[in-house]
Amino acid sequence: MSKPADWPKQAWVTGYWYQKVQDDWQPPRELENFLASGSPPVGVTFGSMIDKEKDRIARLTQKTLENEGLRGILVAGWNGIEKTEEGNNNFYYLKSIPYDWLFPQVTAVVHHGGAGTLAVALRAGVPSIVIPFVADQPFWAQQVYKLGVAPKPIKRSALNEKRLSDALRIAVHDKGLRKKARELGHLIRGEDGIATAIDIIHQHLGIKK
Repeated sequence: MSKPADWPKQAWVTGYWYQKVQDDWQPPRELENFLASGSPPVGVTFGSMIDKEKDRIARLTQKTLENEGLRGILVAGWNGIEKTEEGNNNFYYLKSIPYDWLFPQVTAVVHHGGAGTLAVALRAGVPSIVIPFVADQPFWAQQVYKLGVAPKPIKRSALNEKRLSDALRIAVHDKGLRKKARELGHLIRGEDGIATAIDIIHQHLGIKK
């Protein structure tokens, strides 16, 4: 990616920086069994977003997935979303998990559009359904929509079952959108943002490899 024309000379685009999953990390056996028991689920996470209606949003999301015949994995994150009712074999609850392990195994990701979460979803090559809450999240939501790797974002204040259902149908079934997401993921995985940044620093310091 070339840098924007209005950036100063000393600003650079390196590509995303990713932290590798620990080599000895292992997913819960129950999660592995869930993933193997059916079609790839939809990942759902709102990261650290604090919202007084967080549990209602989680229930709405789960109900919409059920209505669409989709399986789901909810990652509670820092916001403390409570586990929904027991007895649903098509919905799995997690408090936390490395996103770069999980996202390549889901069919799409419903999330808040935080830069870090979005970066991992893009790298995984799966479509995002972005429900921005605050700050820079609406900006990132629009960018992935313009790139054609996500349906139109849903404002947090406008979230309802119909809008989420429409977005899920696009993210899961639109072959053109899914193809663009895979292609972008392949491109991003070919980058090494950290190595590029180190090379730039070495160049400015006059350090030879």
